[in-house]
Amino acid sequence: MTIELGMTTAFWCLLILAVLPIVCAGISKAGGDQYDNHAPRAWLAKQEGFRARAVGAQQNSWEAFALLTAAVVVAHLSAGPQDGVDQLAIGVVAARVLYIFFYVGDWALARTMVWVAGFFMTLKPLRVVHDPLDLRCWGLVRPAPEPAAGEDRSERL
Repeated sequence: MTIELGMTTAFWCLLILAVLPIVCAGISKAGGDQYDNHAPRAWLAKQEGFRARAVGAQQNSWEAFALLTAAVVVAHLSAGPQDGVDQLAIGVVAARVLYIFFYVGDWALARTMVWVAGFFMTLKPLRVVHDPLDLRCWGLVRPAPEPAAGEDRSERL
């Protein structure tokens, strides 16, 4: 088995996701009155409205980044179908950008809907590699042995 370690689309998506929390931090701090760079967390804790929501989006973005990183790495190491993993990673990035937009804009229902979509797309690369409902991939059920040469398969059923 050969694993190609070039910069796939999924890896580029991880890079984009790594930048999104920093974008949220910029939104929360930009134009703020009396921003205190000596105690930024204390200043952010006092914020309200879109600034407070941008902090929440930043925290959730780090969590989403960690989960997708794990899923992409497992998919790459398992040599899953790269096109499927790439498409799902693009979908997760789109969902995360919308999530931040809806979070900062205070559209709670839309935010929740895109969060759920992004979450399930994040888990999907693991299923692309292995079907969790297929007990053989967990080692719980052994596949039936192949019939011997000349053996009639119908007798075994």
